[in-house]
Parts: sequence; C-alpha cells; structure tokens
Amino acid sequence: MLTMRGCRIRIAIHGLVLLVTLVSVGGTLGRTAADDISLVFDPARFTVKSATVDGQEIAFRAYEGMVYVARPVDPTYQSMNIYVPTAYFEGKTVGGRDEKTVPP
Repeated sequence: MLTMRGCRIRIAIHGLVLLVTLVSVGGTLGRTAADDISLVFDPARFTVKSATVDGQEIAFRAYEGMVYVARPVDPTYQSMNIYVPTAYFEGKTVGGRDEKTVPP
C-alpha cells in the first residue's frame, strides 16, 4: 500500500493567493496500462473565474481537477488545481508583473 498525506502549496501572485492542492490517498497498485491517464497539459481546458482581493476584482483561468499521476488510485484526490490571472494572457500586468516576470 502506498500512502501520501495532503500537501498544500500556497503561491501569492500580488495579493491573489492561489492554492494548489495535491492530495494522494493510499490504495493498491497493479493497474494495467489501459487504466493510464494522459498527463499532457491541455491549455484550452479551463474556466474563467474571479475573486476579490483587497477590493480589486481579479479574473483568472481555473485549470481544475488535473490528474497528476498516470495511474491514479483515486483521481478524485490525486488531482490539482492551477489558477492564472487572465491579465497575463491579455498582455497586461498584475501588481507590476506579467507572464514573463512573475516569480516561479
């Protein structure tokens, strides 16, 4: 049995706190290649959402439920969410940063 506790990574992008949650739950191995899930990132698979931060409305692309292992025991938990301000895709800045200058 392989077990991993939840791990949360907080990334602050100029007042907008993004939460990427990686959670893996114990289970059994032994799945077949047919159970594999593609790990190729699809940049078109997002929804636009918004949040108010310090009184400012910030729109962002929400890439949610992205499975991060080829053979997940439970894709419900072995997935992550990524949030990117839409301003970066429009050539604009957020807090003086753009897609090229945002910290990793």
